[in-house]
Amino acid sequence: MFNSKKRRPGRPAKYPPEFQCQGLGDDAEGLLLVSPTASPFDTTNPAVAEYQDNMRAIGAEEVDILEGESISAYASVLLFVEAARRLTTSQRRQSSTRPPTSRSRSRSV
Repeated sequence: MFNSKKRRPGRPAKYPPEFQCQGLGDDAEGLLLVSPTASPFDTTNPAVAEYQDNMRAIGAEEVDILEGESISAYASVLLFVEAARRLTTSQRRQSSTRPPTSRSRSRSV
């Protein structure tokens, strides 16, 4: 699955969680790894399998597919698309004509 020869210079290799803790031996007993997204290695998760298929379809390299940053960005785009899809026509029109709020205006320091 992982081909270290494809790794770009200066980029760390990514390994599944079970390999990340291998050197800890018994000290890893009970260790819990936490991530805000699903593991890009967990192809038993249908969403991860779909992610990998879609990334391969656009020609992404394996090292990029298996990075946590890639799956996080992919999930963010899907969330944005779904939010945009759910907007009504009037909401879209209103948001495109509304002046910027005080929060979005840049301030000089």
